[in-house]
Amino acid sequence: MGQRFQHVLGIQRLAYFGGVVFAVIIILLHFEFPYGDVISSSFSASKIHISYGAYSNVSNCSTYNSTTALKAPQILLDFNIPETYKNASILVLNFTKNESIARNIFPSANLSTVTEVHRKKQKVKVVSVSEMHDILVQNRASSHSKKPLWTSRADQDLLNAKIQFENTSYNEDDHSLYPSVFRNISIFRRSYELMEKTLKVYIYKEGEKPIFHQPEAVMKGIYASEGWFMMQMKSSKRFITKKPKQAHLFYIPYSSKLLKETLFPNSYDRESVVPYLKNYIDLISGRYSFWNRTGGADHFLVACHDWAPDETRRFMDTCIRAICNTDIQKSGFELGKDVSLPETNIRYPQNPLQNLGGKPPSKRSIFAFFAGKMHGYLRPILLRHWENKDPEMKILKKLPKVKDDKNYVDFMKNSKFCICAKGSEVNSPRVVEAIFYECVPVIISDNFVPPFFEVLDWESFAVFIPEKDIPDLKKILLSIPKNRYLQMHQRVKEVQKHFLWHVKPVRYDIFHMILHSIWYTRLVRVKSYEIMEQTLKVYIYKDGEKPIFHDWILEGIYASEGWFLKLMEANKQFVTEDPSEAHLFYIPFSSRLLELTLYVPHSHSRDNLIQFMKNHTDMLITKYPFWNRTDGSDHFLAACHDWAPAETRVRLLNTIRALCNADIQTGFHIGKDVSLPTTYVQSATNPLKKVGGEPPSNRSTLAFFAGHMHGLVRPILLAHWGNDTDMKILPRMPHVKGNQNYIDHMKTSKFCICARGFAVHSPRVVESLYFNCVPVIISDNYVPPLFNVLNWESFAVFISEKDIPNLKAVLLSITEDKYVEMYERVRKVKEHFFWHSEPVKYDLFHMILHSVWYSRVYATGF
Repeated sequence: MGQRFQHVLGIQRLAYFGGVVFAVIIILLHFEFPYGDVISSSFSASKIHISYGAYSNVSNCSTYNSTTALKAPQILLDFNIPETYKNASILVLNFTKNESIARNIFPSANLSTVTEVHRKKQKVKVVSVSEMHDILVQNRASSHSKKPLWTSRADQDLLNAKIQFENTSYNEDDHSLYPSVFRNISIFRRSYELMEKTLKVYIYKEGEKPIFHQPEAVMKGIYASEGWFMMQMKSSKRFITKKPKQAHLFYIPYSSKLLKETLFPNSYDRESVVPYLKNYIDLISGRYSFWNRTGGADHFLVACHDWAPDETRRFMDTCIRAICNTDIQKSGFELGKDVSLPETNIRYPQNPLQNLGGKPPSKRSIFAFFAGKMHGYLRPILLRHWENKDPEMKILKKLPKVKDDKNYVDFMKNSKFCICAKGSEVNSPRVVEAIFYECVPVIISDNFVPPFFEVLDWESFAVFIPEKDIPDLKKILLSIPKNRYLQMHQRVKEVQKHFLWHVKPVRYDIFHMILHSIWYTRLVRVKSYEIMEQTLKVYIYKDGEKPIFHDWILEGIYASEGWFLKLMEANKQFVTEDPSEAHLFYIPFSSRLLELTLYVPHSHSRDNLIQFMKNHTDMLITKYPFWNRTDGSDHFLAACHDWAPAETRVRLLNTIRALCNADIQTGFHIGKDVSLPTTYVQSATNPLKKVGGEPPSNRSTLAFFAGHMHGLVRPILLAHWGNDTDMKILPRMPHVKGNQNYIDHMKTSKFCICARGFAVHSPRVVESLYFNCVPVIISDNYVPPLFNVLNWESFAVFISEKDIPNLKAVLLSITEDKYVEMYERVRKVKEHFFWHSEPVKYDLFHMILHSVWYSRVYATGF
């Protein structure tokens, strides 16, 4: 009995010990180690010895003292490398010690199976190609590049190019390019021509070889793009300038591959190379003024190594980064600023076009092909589903090594579809290889931004399959009709020219396409507001007598025209006394004072007001030559009275009319006219009085409206919802000092109803914003203020007049999260609707003027 008990006890102890070991293993699986697993990390022979020494903390490059002697980071490596790179370990040590936050910014590269499983389990949002394009457009619209600390001739060149670019007309009649593979062939062609005509690049001479200025060391293999670009950029006579003041772009000529190989050949710690580049930026920003002038926004780099996003993310993130590893969810790749660099596997540097092309579709006997190392988590999944599972598909591990990879190349030349499955990172040379060998690429790499994404229509010649759909791979490919496949194959041949390296660059080749992507990014990030600030000149006519001209009312519901007139006439930045240098001509009249001065009470006739404005315009036309030069299209006015559209409809119809009554059914012309905000200003001395409101949690009323029963819509609104207990829908409230009862309701309501009266506009729209209440606009055909630049549907609700019976249901259908999001956007956007006695950047005065400028330059052109 005792022996049996001891035997059982021994088994229990063994089971207990096994359970502990198993638990420890499970716990360790949740951690990442520098070399993949705990054993390798503890005993790796490839660890770098750290030597200690003095090192001053990393400083901000903008405050760098140019008199301080900077030393490049150095590490003890090899006696054959330049002295610059020796004994730099301490810089890395101090950097990683003191900058713990960098662990989140620069995740360690870990190629172990444990990490692959760990990454696979992480839930990452998958962004489709169409969603990427939406993000690209949104980022470009919302980005605010740093305004240069001082202007240069190059800035003016960019402004001029931007204006020419924005006025490009759509034209597909271009026989040197193939429209079918471009998003918009005319835009590409125009921006490319402007690049050829305008662009000048300055290349920094700083930096020692091999990390800098040694492209010949990176002319072969999968990272060759960075080497070929550097070589051809440095040898370019058309684009290079030795005068940095003429430069539109500044090139940092380093190799990400050689950086890693030179400093840390055996390391998997991506943080290790960051201080070296940080020191380089400190050096050039201390020695020259160019980086600090724009905060690096006109600088660029070209880097293809997997580490490039991490090594440049922190101190070079303001640059335009042309990188191969373009994962928008993980690598920090920023659509609209960064550029997707093609990863090209160059086998023959002396002849990069050797073996170009492939068999015609009828002779491609293999349905789909993949071969490669099992990097990352995805490729093993691909093989598990398709290796040796289908005779028509060749899904293989790495092929046996033969000279020039002939077996691999033959497979590509004979396959209809070439599978481009991600490895450890989203990018793969197979994408360009497929195009090189005229095989339709099938890209399986979630969140990969393909090269030249901003101009090429990738879905016209490539197939994108989400990683989760690998089990349906063949079904998806078989669903492509034969005619569609032949069309895609033909487009692959058409787009191929843009992915080819030539020993001597040719027009539209890969060198020029990379450079164009960088130029294009820089060009489109030049904002219309910045152009206005640096360029716009307005001539104000001095003709006309007060009170109709040159006078203003700064309180009440028509105050916008008064505030704009007053601030415009007092402005020194935009106003010019020389009409020959003016871009715009302002007619400074007040529609409210016109009505108060000339309207015959109870006559119900505006004819004399219309005739007065016609006579005044005829006088200007006769007295000055400016109107006739453009037939008035470079003239503008700002008028807020309900009658302003009628008063300006005859002789002034060609002008840019900033109108509060922005009704497209009564002559408001979208694209020419400007919607002027109706602002009810209570105090001329303090126009921002009482701005603000309760937070969402303290807003007890679902929706609020109170006002005169003007027009047809408001009585209907009151009839349907006047008795609802959740909503306060009221006729005009009793008058109290400062309308405090009305304001209190707005400050404590979630939604504020902006229902039209006699005209489409209402001061309630801007009042809602002032008091942090989400506006609900019920006014058919009303064009909201600043419509050309603001996304109104992101912070306001639009309800058709016919849907008033469904008002409450519509509002209740908005989730709490969505409401809070809209509320926060209201808080942010309201600053664009503020009047200031002394105008500030992006306030209402500047936004109205920008809308007029935008209409003139971008809608009609000079």
